Amino acid sequence: MDLVIAEKPDIAKAVSKVIPGTPSWKNGYIEQGNYCITWCYGHLLTLKDPEDYGDEYARENTPNEKLPIFFDNWGTKVADKGPALLKNGSKAPDKGEQVKTIGELLKKASLVIVAGDIDDEGQLLVEELLEWHRYSGPIKRLDTGALNEASLKKAMANLMDNAPWHMKAVSARARSVADFALGINGSRFFSNTYGANLSVGRVQTAALGLVVARDAQIEGHTSQKYFLLDIEAALEGNGTHQVRFSPSKDDPHLVDGKILDRGYLEKLGQAVSGRKFEAEVTKEPCEEAPPLPFSISALKSYCSEKFNIPPEETLRITQSLRMNYGGLITYNRSECRYLPENMHAEAPGIIAAVQANLGAGWAFPGLNSSIKSKAFNDKNVGVHHAIIPTAQKADISKLSEKEQIVYRAVCGFYMVQFMPNAKKERTRLTIPGKGGSEFSAVSTRLVSKGFKQVLRTQDDEVSALSNVPAGKYPCVLSNPSIQEKETKPPKRYTDSSLEEDMKNVAKYVTDPEAKRLLLLKDKESREEHGSIGTAATRSAIIQTLKKRGFLCNEGKNVISTPLGREFYKILPDEIRKPDLTAKWWAIQQEIQDGNAKPEDLYQEVLAAFHRVASIQYPKIQLSNLAGAAGRKSIGTCPRCGKPIVEGKKGYGCSGYREGCTFTIWKEGQHGVYKVLAASKKKLTEAMVKKLLSEGKVLVRGLMSERTGKTYDAYITMENTEKGVLLNLSFDNIPAKKTTGKKKGGK
Repeated sequence: MDLVIAEKPDIAKAVSKVIPGTPSWKNGYIEQGNYCITWCYGHLLTLKDPEDYGDEYARENTPNEKLPIFFDNWGTKVADKGPALLKNGSKAPDKGEQVKTIGELLKKASLVIVAGDIDDEGQLLVEELLEWHRYSGPIKRLDTGALNEASLKKAMANLMDNAPWHMKAVSARARSVADFALGINGSRFFSNTYGANLSVGRVQTAALGLVVARDAQIEGHTSQKYFLLDIEAALEGNGTHQVRFSPSKDDPHLVDGKILDRGYLEKLGQAVSGRKFEAEVTKEPCEEAPPLPFSISALKSYCSEKFNIPPEETLRITQSLRMNYGGLITYNRSECRYLPENMHAEAPGIIAAVQANLGAGWAFPGLNSSIKSKAFNDKNVGVHHAIIPTAQKADISKLSEKEQIVYRAVCGFYMVQFMPNAKKERTRLTIPGKGGSEFSAVSTRLVSKGFKQVLRTQDDEVSALSNVPAGKYPCVLSNPSIQEKETKPPKRYTDSSLEEDMKNVAKYVTDPEAKRLLLLKDKESREEHGSIGTAATRSAIIQTLKKRGFLCNEGKNVISTPLGREFYKILPDEIRKPDLTAKWWAIQQEIQDGNAKPEDLYQEVLAAFHRVASIQYPKIQLSNLAGAAGRKSIGTCPRCGKPIVEGKKGYGCSGYREGCTFTIWKEGQHGVYKVLAASKKKLTEAMVKKLLSEGKVLVRGLMSERTGKTYDAYITMENTEKGVLLNLSFDNIPAKKTTGKKKGGK
């Protein structure tokens, strides 16, 4: 009997459809011809907790002098059953019973076919069961990248050798133990040291560092004004066009690539105004190819920005689309955006299924399955390929609204691969200046829409310059104008942009060897360039950081909390930087290649812990910040320097447990509060930020209870022994800005 062990019941059902025989459903498996098909519920086994080895290893019994905890052969146990009821109301599966069922089937098996997800973790969750039951027979590997019938039938006919995949499982197990050991020992060490519930992890701590660093950049940013010179160029017989000055690379007035001296540009504008130059107009045809099919990161980002679907929800939806409805999309956790060239032959069937599912009204003008876009490229495909629809037909009305949105997105980005490129004409006007500088303008005109008929991408700038024939023209420059700009800090992270940076974290790594290893790790990927985490785990890691009070949301933005910032500051580089992933990956590769053992990785983890534990850490009260975890910092306390956070009744110091009583109340019965109430205004977070940073905030439109007239005033803050006093001040009130039409305006 050949035994197929699937990662989930839905994969087992899909496999059942493509093998000969009539399925006979039993308790925990299917009998079908010469096959038995059984399944896991994700990981049925998990690493043992320290407490499982004895009470002496419980958290409360392991002060720092008893750390690190490590076992020579870290055992596994049956994973927890989970909640009593699943979200759909059905009973949670009994994982222990399923482990027993698989054990009984293994006794009868002459061949095992591993049908986990097509990644290291999918291999591990099946192989750890084989080890648990001491199975020693032959093993094959099934490609579960696509679960539609055609793909699975082909995969069953071409089973893979399991040996290369076995070493991936060994490496994945080693990484799992190493992560577990780092998390347990590091978290207990710092929790003991600071009397607070703190946690560290190879990926989560590095991800926290990205947000802490970004927040520091933003809050420490000082705006710098810079200037641009625009001027009108009158081409003889071909109209007037605005051009912009581009300095030469060695222009001494450039500071970090920008001109900060307005006077320099004003003099230059005056010097060239009224003078004759020779301008050249060139034209070149260009094309825009359709965007590539989705990777999971690209899909999550697209759905977040366009449809406001959170990244973790998009991941869940793709899992449903892959596992339910007969398998509507291919492997949903891929970080690749390319397709094998031989998959081009499957296009007619997939296109027909998509059009049948979504209806004739979902038209794609110019669709031609013989078109082969740049997405079909064997060189850019690794273990996985892009997420695309399958040839499965289904009643789309049974999908939820969000499932339909995500399915349509996946289908749309696949279908445009068979539409013509958008054709354009780029016109460039160039006027040479002194020393390699120039004045120039560009206009790009769309000649043929191609795929842009159905999928809008960023528009090009088009102007009357596109109507000017190519050639050389006498021209006169006139009417110079200076554009004043201001440097801006980087944008706050969102869940999607944080995931994106986790995929490309190597760009922030300063150690050359760590950077090299991180990039080498992802050399086969077109989407990841020195990454931490995986497509399947990044969303969960970000949510974990929020649950632990290290990050929080400010609208769509993700920011670090006072606890997250202070904790990250005290952590040594050895465990907080992405460099750790690079070190571990190098050892994992040696394990996969047979040149190292898991014990080599474990020794690295233990040695790192001893180095971390030997450091003298600053004495700060992180326990107080832990009480304010999850709340963003409004500003800095003028009494003790700790973060001010928002409470139900006011904005107070997070160091209140240490005795700091600084508080700005939200409401009151007298003074400024009475004026605000009469004016139908409240003390807002933005106003408190100003009070903390500048000591005063301008409020316009206050109303006099006596006269009914409105007026403007500053609210000022006075920090006294009795408390925070708010007062009104009328000194140096700025006049209101007036808006009006410019002379000659329409």
